[in-house]
Amino acid sequence: MLPIHNKHLLEYQNLSLNAGHRDPFDRLIISTAISEQAAIVSVDKQFDHYQSLVEILW
Repeated sequence: MLPIHNKHLLEYQNLSLNAGHRDPFDRLIISTAISEQAAIVSVDKQFDHYQSLVEILW
């Protein structure tokens, strides 16, 4: 578990909206992963929209 920090929220604000994916909770996961330079482990195909920003495993 990772607490939400200001750096995650700042990244969230800077994350451009993707017309095909607007889920705010997924976007928080993505922005947190970007901020922490961490990979996302998920089979959710919606995360594929962000492969250029963060590593997606699975």
